[in-house]
Formats: sequence, C-alpha cells, structure tokens
Amino acid sequence: LWGIDFHLSLSIASLISQNPVLPHALWNYAGFAGWPQYLYPSLSSYFIAFFAQFTDLVTAAQIMVMASTFLFIVGAYALFFAISRNTALAAVLAIFVGFCGGVYQVLTWAGSLPSYTAQAAYPWALAFLVWFLRTKNFRYLLASALVAGVSIWIHPLVFIVYIFPSFGLIVAFSFAKHISFFVKAKAVVIFLLVSLVIGLPQFYLAVGPALSSPVQTSSGEYAL
Repeated sequence: LWGIDFHLSLSIASLISQNPVLPHALWNYAGFAGWPQYLYPSLSSYFIAFFAQFTDLVTAAQIMVMASTFLFIVGAYALFFAISRNTALAAVLAIFVGFCGGVYQVLTWAGSLPSYTAQAAYPWALAFLVWFLRTKNFRYLLASALVAGVSIWIHPLVFIVYIFPSFGLIVAFSFAKHISFFVKAKAVVIFLLVSLVIGLPQFYLAVGPALSSPVQTSSGEYAL
C-alpha cells in the first residue's frame, strides 16, 4: 500500500496504543507542532490499535482489513437474501461481490484504510432497510441508522456518497402496498436524524468546510 491515509491510520493507531483516549481528546503530537486528531476520521485506527495489542501495527491493519472484507461480503449476502429470499442466489452474488475490484480498489487508492473499513457498513444498512420495508418493524430502521451512523465515524464520505443515496432510492422505488408515502417520508427523516446524531461531530467536520467554502469574504485581507 502507498499513500498518506495508510501512514496516518497506522500513526494514529500507534498514538492510541501509547495514550488510550477518546477521539475528542486525541492529539497528534507528531504532526509539526501537533494538531487535534478528531479532524481526521479515526475509528478505523481504534480498531487497528485493538488488534495491535496482540501483534504489530501492520499485521493489525491487515487483520482489520480482512475483518471488514468479511463483514462486507456477509452483509452483501444478507442484502441479497433479504431481496430475493433465495439462499443459493444470494450466496453466488455475494461471492461475485467478493471478487469485484470495486471492493478492494479503494484500499489501494492512497492506502485508504478508513473508507475501506467504512464500506463494510454499506450492505448492512441496506439489508436492515429491506427488512424494515418487508416487515414495517421500526427496529430494523433504527438498526440501519445505527450502522450508518457508525460508518460516519469511520469515514463520512461512504455515508454521503453511497449509503444515504442508496437508502433514498430504495425507499422511493419500493412499491409495497403496506408502505405508504407517509411511512416512507417518516423512515427517511428518522434514518437521517438518528445516523447524523450518532456521527454528528465527524460529519460536521467533513461537511462544514465544504458548505462554508462558497462564501468567500475579504475580511482576512482587511485584518492583515
């Protein structure tokens, strides 16, 4: 693996191993004069730090990657089974997904361990959504939102680019008779609120600068 995300993930995991603290108190003293570590999604580094209690950091990262791959493939099977109710078809499709380059391609893109780990939440969030649409049991909806919220702490872009748009499309094009428009709208609102409340600090740090960037002023020039 080559890239800054691989270096940062292992460096942060090393910091956590030396000084076990929560994300809001994590300080990267190795970065020039030091900087608050919560500016970078770090939950995957906590996973690496956990496995590093039993082995070295690089092997711990490999274990985390294999675990996230396993969770992704099993989640794909759960999603395909929830849709098709066919065990054999779901298993075959899940195996195909496991061999798909799109699963591991993000891992080789700058060694992006956070986004690679976060994508394991993608099929599980959608599987719980399908079970909710089949049963109208809001516990499944809350489980979907919980998984999505945790994914924000691992890497918020997976939620923004994949999980929430897919959630919206499935809800919009679900034609089950027992799911009314009101129930669909309620489901989207609950999912969005619960997942964002769980991942709000990390989500705000990711989206806040993007929202403020279109608003440019010259106040800095006047201040100088």
